[in-house]
Amino acid sequence: MAIKPILHALTQDARASLEARLAFANPRVPPILIYQMGKVGSTTIYRSLKAASVPNPVLHLHFLSEDLSGYKEAAQQAGLFPIPYHLVLGDTVRKFLIPGVRCKIISLVRDPVALAISAIFENPAFFQENIYTSRKTIDPEKTCRYLEQRQTELTFLDYANEWFDKELKRVFDIDVFADPFALDAGYRTYRSASVEALVLRLEDLSTKGPGAIAEFLGFAEPIRLVRANVRSELSAREAYQKVVNQIRLEESLCREIYTSRFSRHFYSEAMLEAFLLKWTRTEARHSLKSPG
Repeated sequence: MAIKPILHALTQDARASLEARLAFANPRVPPILIYQMGKVGSTTIYRSLKAASVPNPVLHLHFLSEDLSGYKEAAQQAGLFPIPYHLVLGDTVRKFLIPGVRCKIISLVRDPVALAISAIFENPAFFQENIYTSRKTIDPEKTCRYLEQRQTELTFLDYANEWFDKELKRVFDIDVFADPFALDAGYRTYRSASVEALVLRLEDLSTKGPGAIAEFLGFAEPIRLVRANVRSELSAREAYQKVVNQIRLEESLCREIYTSRFSRHFYSEAMLEAFLLKWTRTEARHSLKSPG
Protein backbone atom coordinates (compact mmCIF):
# COMPACT_ATOMS: atom_id res chain seq x y z
CA MET A 1 0.00 0.00 0.00
CA ALA A 2 1.31 3.46 -0.89
CA ILE A 3 2.66 5.54 2.00
CA LYS A 4 1.26 8.91 0.88
CA PRO A 5 -2.45 7.96 1.19
CA ILE A 6 -1.80 6.53 4.66
CA LEU A 7 -0.08 9.75 5.76
CA HIS A 8 -2.91 11.81 4.32
CA ALA A 9 -5.51 9.78 6.21
CA LEU A 10 -3.53 10.04 9.43
CA THR A 11 -3.28 13.79 8.95
CA GLN A 12 -7.06 14.04 8.70
CA ASP A 13 -7.54 11.89 11.80
CA ALA A 14 -5.00 13.89 13.77
CA ARG A 15 -6.54 17.20 12.71
CA ALA A 16 -10.04 16.02 13.64
CA SER A 17 -8.87 14.71 17.01
CA LEU A 18 -7.17 17.99 17.88
CA GLU A 19 -10.08 20.14 16.67
CA ALA A 20 -12.62 18.15 18.68
CA ARG A 21 -10.54 18.05 21.87
CA LEU A 22 -10.01 21.81 21.78
CA ALA A 23 -13.68 22.48 21.03
CA PHE A 24 -14.93 20.60 24.10
CA ALA A 25 -12.04 21.50 26.43
CA ASN A 26 -13.77 24.38 28.25
CA PRO A 27 -17.36 23.63 29.37
CA ARG A 28 -17.90 27.33 30.11
CA VAL A 29 -17.40 28.15 26.42
CA PRO A 30 -19.47 25.57 24.57
CA PRO A 31 -18.69 24.88 20.92
CA ILE A 32 -20.94 26.09 18.12
CA LEU A 33 -21.82 23.25 15.77
CA ILE A 34 -22.74 24.27 12.24
CA TYR A 35 -24.67 21.04 11.88
CA GLN A 36 -27.10 20.53 9.04
CA MET A 37 -27.83 18.90 5.70
CA GLY A 38 -25.34 19.50 2.92
CA LYS A 39 -25.88 22.33 0.42
CA VAL A 40 -27.94 24.55 2.69
CA GLY A 41 -25.49 27.37 3.38
CA SER A 42 -23.37 25.82 6.11
CA THR A 43 -20.06 27.08 4.75
CA THR A 44 -21.36 30.66 4.68
CA ILE A 45 -22.38 30.42 8.35
CA TYR A 46 -19.08 28.79 9.31
CA ARG A 47 -16.94 31.42 7.61
CA SER A 48 -19.13 34.25 8.90
CA LEU A 49 -18.63 33.14 12.50
CA LYS A 50 -14.93 32.67 11.94
CA ALA A 51 -14.66 36.16 10.45
CA ALA A 52 -16.59 37.55 13.44
CA SER A 53 -13.96 36.07 15.80
CA VAL A 54 -16.54 34.50 18.09
CA PRO A 55 -15.06 33.29 21.39
CA ASN A 56 -16.61 29.83 21.00
CA PRO A 57 -14.94 27.07 18.97
CA VAL A 58 -16.83 26.52 15.70
CA LEU A 59 -17.17 23.08 14.11
CA HIS A 60 -18.62 22.33 10.66
CA LEU A 61 -20.53 19.03 10.49
CA HIS A 62 -23.28 17.25 8.56
CA PHE A 63 -23.63 13.90 10.36
CA LEU A 64 -23.21 12.73 13.95
CA SER A 65 -25.62 9.80 14.13
CA GLU A 66 -24.80 6.09 13.79
CA ASP A 67 -25.49 6.50 10.05
CA LEU A 68 -22.17 8.29 9.71
CA SER A 69 -20.25 5.08 9.03
CA GLY A 70 -22.52 4.42 6.06
CA TYR A 71 -21.80 7.84 4.61
CA LYS A 72 -18.06 7.25 4.99
CA GLU A 73 -18.38 3.94 3.18
CA ALA A 74 -20.42 5.57 0.38
CA ALA A 75 -17.75 8.24 -0.07
CA GLN A 76 -15.05 5.58 -0.37
CA GLN A 77 -17.11 3.57 -2.87
CA ALA A 78 -17.60 6.72 -4.95
CA GLY A 79 -13.82 6.99 -5.22
CA LEU A 80 -13.38 10.04 -3.00
CA PHE A 81 -9.94 10.09 -1.42
CA PRO A 82 -9.42 11.48 1.03
CA ILE A 83 -13.05 11.28 2.12
CA PRO A 84 -14.67 14.63 3.01
CA TYR A 85 -13.15 16.00 6.19
CA HIS A 86 -16.54 16.65 7.82
CA LEU A 87 -17.11 12.86 7.95
CA VAL A 88 -13.82 12.32 9.79
CA LEU A 89 -14.55 15.19 12.16
CA GLY A 90 -18.07 13.93 12.83
CA ASP A 91 -16.75 10.50 13.73
CA THR A 92 -14.38 12.10 16.24
CA VAL A 93 -16.89 14.55 17.72
CA ARG A 94 -19.29 11.67 18.45
CA LYS A 95 -16.91 10.52 21.17
CA PHE A 96 -17.28 13.83 23.02
CA LEU A 97 -21.10 13.87 23.04
CA ILE A 98 -21.53 12.50 26.54
CA PRO A 99 -24.74 13.22 28.53
CA GLY A 100 -24.83 16.80 29.76
CA VAL A 101 -22.25 18.18 27.35
CA ARG A 102 -23.11 21.72 26.32
CA CYS A 103 -23.12 23.02 22.77
CA LYS A 104 -24.96 25.42 20.50
CA ILE A 105 -26.21 24.27 17.11
CA ILE A 106 -27.04 26.29 14.01
CA SER A 107 -28.93 24.40 11.32
CA LEU A 108 -30.48 25.59 8.06
CA VAL A 109 -33.22 24.19 5.83
CA ARG A 110 -33.70 24.66 2.10
CA ASP A 111 -36.19 24.04 -0.71
CA PRO A 112 -35.65 20.29 -1.38
CA VAL A 113 -35.52 20.64 -5.19
CA ALA A 114 -32.90 23.40 -5.02
CA LEU A 115 -30.99 21.24 -2.54
CA ALA A 116 -31.00 18.27 -4.95
CA ILE A 117 -29.67 20.35 -7.85
CA SER A 118 -26.87 21.83 -5.76
CA ALA A 119 -25.95 18.37 -4.46
CA ILE A 120 -25.32 17.12 -7.99
CA PHE A 121 -22.92 19.97 -8.69
CA GLU A 122 -21.17 19.56 -5.35
CA ASN A 123 -20.87 15.75 -5.43
CA PRO A 124 -21.11 14.51 -9.04
CA ALA A 125 -19.07 11.41 -8.12
CA PHE A 126 -22.10 10.00 -6.29
CA PHE A 127 -24.15 9.87 -9.50
CA GLN A 128 -23.41 6.86 -11.68
CA GLU A 129 -24.70 8.34 -14.92
CA ASN A 130 -22.31 10.27 -17.13
CA ILE A 131 -23.27 13.91 -16.63
CA TYR A 132 -19.94 15.29 -17.82
CA THR A 133 -18.83 17.02 -20.99
CA SER A 134 -15.75 15.85 -22.92
CA ARG A 135 -13.81 18.40 -20.85
CA LYS A 136 -14.95 16.79 -17.57
CA THR A 137 -17.20 19.69 -16.65
CA ILE A 138 -20.86 19.13 -15.75
CA ASP A 139 -23.12 19.11 -18.80
CA PRO A 140 -26.37 20.95 -18.00
CA GLU A 141 -28.38 19.11 -20.67
CA LYS A 142 -27.30 15.69 -19.37
CA THR A 143 -27.97 16.81 -15.82
CA CYS A 144 -31.49 17.95 -16.66
CA ARG A 145 -32.21 14.68 -18.46
CA TYR A 146 -30.89 12.73 -15.50
CA LEU A 147 -33.11 14.60 -13.05
CA GLU A 148 -36.16 14.37 -15.29
CA GLN A 149 -35.75 10.69 -16.20
CA ARG A 150 -34.73 9.45 -12.76
CA GLN A 151 -36.75 11.83 -10.62
CA THR A 152 -38.95 9.14 -9.06
CA GLU A 153 -35.86 7.18 -7.98
CA LEU A 154 -34.05 10.10 -6.37
CA THR A 155 -33.68 9.99 -2.60
CA PHE A 156 -33.36 13.71 -1.91
CA LEU A 157 -36.90 13.89 -0.50
CA ASP A 158 -36.18 11.07 1.95
CA TYR A 159 -32.94 12.82 2.90
CA ALA A 160 -34.69 16.12 3.65
CA ASN A 161 -37.57 14.41 5.47
CA GLU A 162 -35.38 12.23 7.66
CA TRP A 163 -32.30 14.33 8.47
CA PHE A 164 -33.70 16.04 11.58
CA ASP A 165 -35.07 12.80 13.01
CA LYS A 166 -31.88 10.86 12.35
CA GLU A 167 -29.50 13.58 13.45
CA LEU A 168 -30.87 16.28 15.73
CA LYS A 169 -33.48 14.10 17.45
CA ARG A 170 -31.42 10.92 17.87
CA VAL A 171 -28.19 12.64 18.84
CA PHE A 172 -29.43 15.62 20.90
CA ASP A 173 -33.04 14.75 21.77
CA ILE A 174 -34.34 17.82 19.92
CA ASP A 175 -37.49 17.17 17.91
CA VAL A 176 -38.03 20.12 15.56
CA PHE A 177 -41.35 18.64 14.37
CA ALA A 178 -42.87 18.49 17.86
CA ASP A 179 -43.86 22.16 17.80
CA PRO A 180 -44.78 24.53 14.95
CA PHE A 181 -41.99 26.37 13.16
CA ALA A 182 -42.14 30.18 13.15
CA LEU A 183 -43.21 30.49 9.50
CA ASP A 184 -43.38 34.29 9.49
CA ALA A 185 -40.06 34.79 11.27
CA GLY A 186 -38.20 32.16 9.23
CA TYR A 187 -36.31 30.78 12.24
CA ARG A 188 -36.86 29.22 15.64
CA THR A 189 -34.79 28.16 18.64
CA TYR A 190 -35.15 24.69 20.17
CA ARG A 191 -33.73 23.39 23.46
CA SER A 192 -32.98 20.14 25.23
CA ALA A 193 -31.30 19.61 28.60
CA SER A 194 -27.90 21.10 27.67
CA VAL A 195 -28.19 21.96 23.97
CA GLU A 196 -29.68 24.91 22.12
CA ALA A 197 -30.39 24.77 18.39
CA LEU A 198 -31.26 27.56 15.97
CA VAL A 199 -33.04 26.39 12.81
CA LEU A 200 -33.17 28.96 10.01
CA ARG A 201 -34.52 28.89 6.45
CA LEU A 202 -31.82 29.44 3.85
CA GLU A 203 -34.25 31.56 1.84
CA ASP A 204 -34.27 34.04 4.77
CA LEU A 205 -30.55 33.88 5.51
CA SER A 206 -29.54 37.21 3.95
CA THR A 207 -32.43 39.20 5.44
CA LYS A 208 -33.07 37.61 8.83
CA GLY A 209 -30.02 35.45 9.36
CA PRO A 210 -27.56 38.06 10.67
CA GLY A 211 -29.96 39.22 13.39
CA ALA A 212 -31.24 35.75 14.25
CA ILE A 213 -27.74 34.32 14.66
CA ALA A 214 -26.62 37.31 16.73
CA GLU A 215 -29.65 36.96 19.00
CA PHE A 216 -29.03 33.23 19.38
CA LEU A 217 -25.38 33.74 20.34
CA GLY A 218 -25.99 36.79 22.53
CA PHE A 219 -24.24 39.33 20.32
CA ALA A 220 -25.16 43.01 20.49
CA GLU A 221 -24.98 43.54 16.71
CA PRO A 222 -26.00 41.39 13.71
CA ILE A 223 -23.15 39.37 12.25
CA ARG A 224 -21.84 40.11 8.77
CA LEU A 225 -22.40 37.29 6.33
CA VAL A 226 -19.34 36.11 4.42
CA ARG A 227 -20.59 34.41 1.28
CA ALA A 228 -18.86 31.10 0.66
CA ASN A 229 -18.97 28.01 -1.56
CA VAL A 230 -19.98 30.13 -4.56
CA ARG A 231 -18.91 28.27 -7.70
CA SER A 232 -15.61 29.84 -8.64
CA GLU A 233 -15.36 28.61 -12.22
CA LEU A 234 -17.43 30.44 -14.82
CA SER A 235 -18.33 27.18 -16.58
CA ALA A 236 -19.70 25.69 -13.34
CA ARG A 237 -21.77 28.80 -12.59
CA GLU A 238 -23.19 28.87 -16.09
CA ALA A 239 -24.01 25.14 -16.07
CA TYR A 240 -25.71 25.40 -12.68
CA GLN A 241 -27.80 28.36 -13.78
CA LYS A 242 -28.84 26.56 -16.97
CA VAL A 243 -30.06 23.58 -14.97
CA VAL A 244 -31.99 25.84 -12.58
CA ASN A 245 -33.58 27.65 -15.52
CA GLN A 246 -34.38 24.54 -17.56
CA ILE A 247 -35.27 21.74 -15.17
CA ARG A 248 -39.00 21.13 -14.78
CA LEU A 249 -40.42 18.16 -12.88
CA GLU A 250 -43.66 16.27 -13.12
CA GLU A 251 -46.49 17.77 -11.09
CA SER A 252 -47.07 14.53 -9.20
CA LEU A 253 -43.51 14.57 -7.87
CA CYS A 254 -43.66 18.25 -6.95
CA ARG A 255 -46.89 17.59 -5.08
CA GLU A 256 -45.20 14.82 -3.14
CA ILE A 257 -42.27 17.07 -2.31
CA TYR A 258 -44.26 20.12 -1.28
CA THR A 259 -46.91 18.28 0.73
CA SER A 260 -44.28 16.33 2.68
CA ARG A 261 -43.88 16.77 6.42
CA PHE A 262 -40.59 18.62 5.91
CA SER A 263 -42.00 21.13 3.41
CA ARG A 264 -45.22 21.76 5.32
CA HIS A 265 -43.37 22.28 8.59
CA PHE A 266 -40.76 24.81 7.47
CA TYR A 267 -42.51 26.67 4.64
CA SER A 268 -45.70 28.70 4.39
CA GLU A 269 -48.44 27.91 1.90
CA ALA A 270 -47.40 30.88 -0.22
CA MET A 271 -43.76 29.77 -0.34
CA LEU A 272 -44.75 26.22 -1.29
CA GLU A 273 -46.97 27.51 -4.08
CA ALA A 274 -44.05 29.58 -5.40
CA PHE A 275 -41.77 26.52 -5.35
CA LEU A 276 -44.42 24.48 -7.17
CA LEU A 277 -44.76 27.16 -9.84
CA LYS A 278 -40.99 27.36 -10.25
CA TRP A 279 -40.21 23.67 -10.69
CA THR A 280 -43.34 22.14 -12.25
CA ARG A 281 -43.97 21.63 -15.96
CA THR A 282 -46.26 24.35 -17.31
CA GLU A 283 -49.00 22.07 -18.62
CA ALA A 284 -51.83 21.02 -16.30
CA ARG A 285 -50.40 22.86 -13.32
CA HIS A 286 -52.62 22.87 -10.23
CA SER A 287 -52.52 24.54 -6.86
CA LEU A 288 -51.29 22.51 -3.90
CA LYS A 289 -54.73 23.05 -2.41
CA SER A 290 -56.48 21.34 -5.29
CA PRO A 291 -57.14 17.58 -5.17
CA GLY A 292 -55.41 17.11 -8.50
